[in-house]
Amino acid sequence: MITITEPCLTVLMPVYNGAGFFLRESIESILAQNFHAFELIVINDGSTDGSGDIIREYAEIDPRVRIIELPCNCGIVAALNKGLQEARTGLIARMDCGDYSFPDRIGLQYGFLLSHPEHVLVGTQVAWTDEHDVILRETSFPEDDTSIRLSLYAMDNVLLHPTVMFRRLPEISYRERSCAEDYDLWLRLSLHGKLHIIDKPLLKVRFNAHGTTYSRKIMQIRTVATIHAEFRKYILDGDSGQDYAVPVLGRLDLIQQELFRHCTARALSCSRTKPMLYALFKLLSVACCPSYMLFLITSALRKLTMKHDAVCRKYLQYGR
Repeated sequence: MITITEPCLTVLMPVYNGAGFFLRESIESILAQNFHAFELIVINDGSTDGSGDIIREYAEIDPRVRIIELPCNCGIVAALNKGLQEARTGLIARMDCGDYSFPDRIGLQYGFLLSHPEHVLVGTQVAWTDEHDVILRETSFPEDDTSIRLSLYAMDNVLLHPTVMFRRLPEISYRERSCAEDYDLWLRLSLHGKLHIIDKPLLKVRFNAHGTTYSRKIMQIRTVATIHAEFRKYILDGDSGQDYAVPVLGRLDLIQQELFRHCTARALSCSRTKPMLYALFKLLSVACCPSYMLFLITSALRKLTMKHDAVCRKYLQYGR
């Protein structure tokens, strides 16, 4: 049995009804890390399946596992903030139920932040897989601070939530931002230090058509646009943006969102055996969602014109 009296970092993993979604594999991938000096806080966010029993099983055999039981489903923001409050260390690594961390992930990220005190966050590349664990593609996100900032400013969130390790700052926590609370946090953290992405896939993330990224696509892009406008205002005049308003979707938005989810689900069902159909349904998922297509075009145009944006230039100064 591994005994750690003083952990160097905290892994936060919120869980809601994950018993049938690779919960064991996700926990075991963290416990099997080459680096052992961590605590794993699993926040059981009011699960109604057998998730609690599975988590308690691992807590009984490994003292690094700590459980936080929430009485009802409070949502990811409340769950993560509760985990931040209970964390015993100043470094926070994220993990999601259903994903798999390669054995060297935590050690490499910890080593990077230890040797780069000017950096406040480090992410990794990702291997995207289907439900059969077949790797569909690997990301090629930018690695250096300036390139990451430019991507974030263009509303392209290249810091995937379950890949990051960041320094816990007393004045910063997650905020309710619909389904883009991670993008909001990265922007605010980036005002306190540099960002980096390790150029190696250290996490396997399963495509899930029912996850937020695909089932609430229109809400997500509208929220990201709202956060971006709020952040620009803060860079310009220091307004903290506390009067955030949740975007309201109309009937057409909801139809597009459902079509996007449906086409994505069909694409995933074909990913392993019918690559042509997979590509067709991926294309249809964008074609039937004009709001998403417009978002992608706007983001691409913003990347081309950012060097003329005074607010962007001011934002880049925070990384120097």
